[in-house]
Amino acid sequence: MARALENPDAIPAYLDFFGMKRPPFAKLSVPSQLFHSDQYSVLADHLASATEQSDFLLVLCGTEGSGKTTLLNRHILQLDEDVSYATFDESCADGTQFYCGLLRQLGFHDISGKLNELSNIAREFLIHRGMAGDPVLLVVDNAHLVCASVLEQLRSISETVANDRRVLSVVLAGNSDLLRIMRSPAMRKLNFQRHVEFNIRVYSEQETEDYVRHRLRLSGGADAAKIGHEAHPVIYRFTGGIPDLINRLLNAVLTEACSLQTRVVTGDLIRGVAEACEILPHVVPLQAMGRRKTDSSVSLVAPVQQTEERIIARDPPPGSAFGSAAQDSALADLDIKELLNQVSQLSGQLAVQTQKTETLSSTVLDDTAEINRLEGALTETRQALRQSATAADELTARADAEIEALELEKSALQASVESLTAELETANKQAARIDALEKSLKESEDKYDSLRTSVAETQKELRAAKRSKNAADKAETKTRTRVEKLEREKSALQVSVEGLTAELETANKQAARIDALEKSLKQSKDKYDSLRASVAETKKELRAAKRSKNAADKAKTKTRTRVEKLEREKLELQKQCDSLQERTEALQGLEEAVTKKDAYIAELEAELYTYVNAEKTSPPEPADESADLPSARSDPSIEPTIGDIAVIEVFRDGKIDQVMNLAEVPSRVMIGRGDDCELCLDSKFVSRHHALIFCTDGGVCIEDLNSFNGTIVNSRKVSRCDLRADDTVTIGDFQLRPRPAVKNDPV
Repeated sequence: MARALENPDAIPAYLDFFGMKRPPFAKLSVPSQLFHSDQYSVLADHLASATEQSDFLLVLCGTEGSGKTTLLNRHILQLDEDVSYATFDESCADGTQFYCGLLRQLGFHDISGKLNELSNIAREFLIHRGMAGDPVLLVVDNAHLVCASVLEQLRSISETVANDRRVLSVVLAGNSDLLRIMRSPAMRKLNFQRHVEFNIRVYSEQETEDYVRHRLRLSGGADAAKIGHEAHPVIYRFTGGIPDLINRLLNAVLTEACSLQTRVVTGDLIRGVAEACEILPHVVPLQAMGRRKTDSSVSLVAPVQQTEERIIARDPPPGSAFGSAAQDSALADLDIKELLNQVSQLSGQLAVQTQKTETLSSTVLDDTAEINRLEGALTETRQALRQSATAADELTARADAEIEALELEKSALQASVESLTAELETANKQAARIDALEKSLKESEDKYDSLRTSVAETQKELRAAKRSKNAADKAETKTRTRVEKLEREKSALQVSVEGLTAELETANKQAARIDALEKSLKQSKDKYDSLRASVAETKKELRAAKRSKNAADKAKTKTRTRVEKLEREKLELQKQCDSLQERTEALQGLEEAVTKKDAYIAELEAELYTYVNAEKTSPPEPADESADLPSARSDPSIEPTIGDIAVIEVFRDGKIDQVMNLAEVPSRVMIGRGDDCELCLDSKFVSRHHALIFCTDGGVCIEDLNSFNGTIVNSRKVSRCDLRADDTVTIGDFQLRPRPAVKNDPV
C-alpha cells in the first residue's frame, strides 16, 4: 500500500479492475484536460499580459503541490514559436550557467565565455529586441530554491532598458518563502512598471470533490469507482485541498480497493489507507501565509522517491539570426571609441541640419495658404462628428438589446438550476433507493454538470456584455464631450471663417498674384517635407547614439563603484571572518561545558526522582525489613494497564503540576499552550501546538510539531522517538516523566 505513494505516474494495477482507460491521478499531458478553477483563469490573464507586454513582474506563490509548475507548462506549451522566452529552475548553479542557458534558449549556439562577456552579449541582444518592440519573457520555477548568485544576475539583467521601458518580463514561481526573498533589500530593487503578486490557494472542500469527479471522468472510470458522499470530507481532511496530495492518497486508496476486490470507496477505507501510509490529518489549514510558526511543515507524508514535474526548457530555434559564434564575439567586442566618434559626427550633421531647418521654417511661416487648410479641417471635423454620433447611437441600442436578452436567459437558467438543486436534495433523502436509482442519478449529474458549464459560460457572456455596455457608456460620454468641444470649436471657426471671408474678398482682388504664390508654395512645401523627414531621421540616429553613450558611461561608472564597494566589503568580510572564527571557538567550548552540565543535571534529576519514589513507596519500618518486601515493578502479578506507560507526570520547578492518565484521553494527545490542546502547558516557552503524543500497539511515541524551542528527551533534541518509563521529556520549562501504573494504583 505504501508503494502506491512512491510514483503516482506509474501504470497502476487497478486499471483493468475498474475498467479505466488511463491512470486517473497521473500527470496530464493535454492542457485542455486540466481542472478548471476561477483562480486559474485570472492567472492565465496575468501570464498572457507578461508575455505580450514588457516591463512586467509576476510573483506566483503557492503551497508545494498546488500546481504551479503544471500551470506554467500549460502556458508555455500554448506560446507561439515567434515568442522569445527562456525558462529556469533551481538546477541553475551560477551566473555563467544562467547566461549560457538564457542565450541558448534565445537562439545562440555553442555559446561560451566569461561572466562579463556573456552579460554584455545578453544586454546587447535585449537592447536590440527592445528597440524592435519585441518583449522577452523569463520564467523561473522554484525561485525560492535558486541560489543568490543567479538571483543577483537576474536582477542585473532585468535592468536593461530600451525606449524608456525594461525589455524583460519576469515570472517567479515558488512557495511562501519567495515573498520573503522578494522583500529583501537586494530583490527590492526590482522596480517594474507593473508588479503583480498572485497566490494560488488550495482547493476548498467542494472544489476537492469536483476535482476528484473530474479526474475519474477523464479516466473513464466514473461509474466503476463509487466514492460515497461521506468519503469526500475525509479526503479533504487528510489532503487539505492540495492537488498533489489528493492524487497520491487516492492512487493508494484505489490500489487498496483493488486488493480488497471492492468498487465502493468509503470513509473508513480512506482512513485505513491514510493510517497505514502515516498520513496525518491537517491540524491547521495550509492557506497562503496563514500558518503559524508552530504548525507542521508543508508535507504531511514522509518523503518518498517520486517523479517531480519540472518546468519545460525551450529548445534553441533553428536558423536564428544570432546563431553563429562570430556574431557572438562581434557583439561582445563592441568598440566604445567608434560609438563616440559616430556620436560626434552625428552631432555636427545635426547642427547643420538644424540651421537649414530654421531657415526653411521662417520661409514657410510667411506663406498665406493657412486659409485652405482651415476650411478642409472644418469640413472633415463635421463629417467625423456626424459619423461618431451615429455609431454611438447604434452601439448603445445594440448593447441594451443584448443585455436584456442575457438577463432573460440568466433568470431562466437560475430557475432551472434551482429546480435541479431541489431534485438532488430529494434524491439524497432517499438513500434507501440508491441502488435502484444509480443510472438516473448519473444522468442527472451529467445534466447538472452540463447546465453548470452552460451557466458559467452564460455568466462569462453576461460579464462580457456588461463590459461592452460600460465601454459603450464610456464611449457615449466621450462622444458627448467631444461633440460639445467640437461645437465650441465650430463657433470659434465660424468667427474665424467670417474674418477669413472678408480676407478672401480682398484676396479675390489679388487673383493675379494667387497662381504664382500657389506654385511657389507647393515647391516650398515639398522642400520642407523632404527636409523635415531627413531631420527626423537624423534626430532618431542622434537619440540612439546618445542612449548608447549614456548606457556605456553608466555601465563604466557602475563597474568602478561596484569594484570599490567590493574591495571595501572584502576587507570588512575578512575582519568579520576573523572575529567569527574566534567566537566559534569560544562557542564550541561553551557548548561542551553546557553539554556536560546538562548530563550532570539529568543524572541528578533521575537520582532525585528515584529517591522521591522510594520515600513515597517505602513504609516507615526498619531498612532490613523493608528490603525483603517485593517492589511493584518486580511483582509478576501486577501488570501495567497500557503497554509500559500509563501515566505521565508533569513537573514544573521541581514540583508536580499535573498528572495525565493515558487511559482516560484519546490515542492522540496534543501538547501546547493552545486552548484546543489535551495537555495544556501555560508558558511562553511552549508553542501553541508544541508536540504530539500518540499510543500504538508497540508503545507510546512523541513527535515534535516544528516547535520554536524544540522537544528534548533525555538531554537530546528529537523530532520523533519512542518513550520509556525512565525517560525525561523537557518542553519549555516543564518536565514530563512517563511511568507505569499498576491496577491498584490510586491514580
